[in-house]
Amino acid sequence: MALGTLDMCAEIVGDMVGQASSIKIRRSVMIKGLEALTTECFLAALRARVEEAVIGALEASDPSVA
Repeated sequence: MALGTLDMCAEIVGDMVGQASSIKIRRSVMIKGLEALTTECFLAALRARVEEAVIGALEASDPSVA
């Protein structure tokens, strides 16, 4: 496959037209939503002057946040 020479992993998804696009758009909604929530969280924490405590709490529950 031509995309293989570009280190792209193309694969057939499902047996109906549009399934790959459906997956892509829903993934984008999820990722953009998480980015927006993260931004809002940190902006609110900055305004409240509690950003270090919020970061500490996030790191305590998920060390990969750091």
